Amino acid sequence: MQTVSGKSAPWFILTMAFIVLAVFYPSLPNEIVVTRGLFGSPDTLAPKSLFTVFRVPLIDAICAAALAILIRRFSHAGSDLVGFWRILLYTAACKTLLQAIEIASPGQIANVFFVLTLALVLTGIFAAFYLVRHDLKGLYNGLGKFSVGESLALAVLLIAYLGIGIVPLFIY
Repeated sequence: MQTVSGKSAPWFILTMAFIVLAVFYPSLPNEIVVTRGLFGSPDTLAPKSLFTVFRVPLIDAICAAALAILIRRFSHAGSDLVGFWRILLYTAACKTLLQAIEIASPGQIANVFFVLTLALVLTGIFAAFYLVRHDLKGLYNGLGKFSVGESLALAVLLIAYLGIGIVPLFIY
């Protein structure tokens, strides 16, 4: 039986990311990395603002809310299928905290947290799929039809994600 603390732990971790950024906000540089340049391309920077600083935790909170809906959707299914979504929820929460520390960290230390975040995400995704490796069809079939409320909530979350996560990439 799951305890209340087990259900609230990912939300506590997510909240810690917001707290880290709030505490370090005054000392952050005037430009914030919006996207990391991979394969030698330069990072995309944007002026420091509440939006650019808290954008990553907001995006991850949106993803966590969608994962919470999926956990509830699978609550009738086997524990492995619920575990799949729960692992992804914990991965998203821990990713958020690591990225908050990355944003608050100077130069080379930020690079270390970038690599740690990447390793965490890959490990979380691998672990989730490993858990359901024998029941991938159950993962697909377990979704079934969403209720109107769930569909509406997921649509709103998708629009919020696109607005906060994707649109700024075209602005900066």
